[in-house]
Amino acid sequence: MADMYNKMRSQPRNELILDAIDLFMIILVIVNLVWIVFDSLFAADVVQNMLKRNSPNFYHFYREQVHQHFLYYDLFFVAIYIVEILVRWVISIRQHVYQKWYFYPFAHWYDVLGCIPIGSLRALRLLRVVSLLMRLQKRGVIDLTDTSGYRFLNKYFDVLIEEISDRVIIRILDAIEEEIRYGSPVAHRILTDVVEPRREPLAKWISVRLSAASQTVYFGHKKAIARYVEQLVARVLEENQEVATIERIPGLGKIVTSSLKSAIKDVVLQVIERVSWDLAASRNQKVANEMLTVIFDSLLEETDSIATVTREITIESIGLIKRQVRIKRWRDRI
Repeated sequence: MADMYNKMRSQPRNELILDAIDLFMIILVIVNLVWIVFDSLFAADVVQNMLKRNSPNFYHFYREQVHQHFLYYDLFFVAIYIVEILVRWVISIRQHVYQKWYFYPFAHWYDVLGCIPIGSLRALRLLRVVSLLMRLQKRGVIDLTDTSGYRFLNKYFDVLIEEISDRVIIRILDAIEEEIRYGSPVAHRILTDVVEPRREPLAKWISVRLSAASQTVYFGHKKAIARYVEQLVARVLEENQEVATIERIPGLGKIVTSSLKSAIKDVVLQVIERVSWDLAASRNQKVANEMLTVIFDSLLEETDSIATVTREITIESIGLIKRQVRIKRWRDRI
């Protein structure tokens, strides 16, 4: 209380008056709500019999003087609430808090409806207390963050927000899943609206990935590739009639064919190694782009089969997301 008093004294006069009004309204609304609860309980026969036995004088006074005329007493509080709303409305207009002068009652609908002396609407006056406390908290007059009540409410408020947001997300995902399962051709739109505008960066990415993959495969299996190329060249030369004719030349035939096999093997291995280095070169970007164009056009031609695959992948992905959303993470925090 001393800290709150010192903070209020250090503020300008206008803000000090507003803070004092807020504190007064908090006390007034709490008294009003407590009185409303008590009067509602007083209407029960059990409470009346208990008061009649323990405090007959108070019972007769309250029943005859207060309970029967409680609406008039409540209207006294309502009159104060209306005056306070009108004052704050004028202040908001002068300070240009909202774009239009008539926005204030819509922004503070709970204050307006709480002025109606009907049982269900009177409960909205509790929101007035909450809004006043939040206003004082925002201006630094009070600090509720260190209180156990604030931590309790904040913890379960987070739980409530998480539950609501999870339900909303699941409802949206259900609608998307239903639309994909029975709705428009999503695969074609993905290709035309998502992939097509990004064809150039995709081509560049594909060429870089091909280069990295080819280098990894080549240098990781260089010896095996060399043996495969040597066997392949030997088999091709053995099946070639011209080479077979050269090999039958006495003295020089086998030497020539052996040198030819070695030279062809070296050339093929050098070509493979060079290709693995050149796939990401800028001059090969055009090749990668053309390759992507062929793939893209093929996908567009086979819309039905691609749409089925895309639909299944998307639906399974949405199902995975929904299972993840359904996990109650707040249980680990309580």
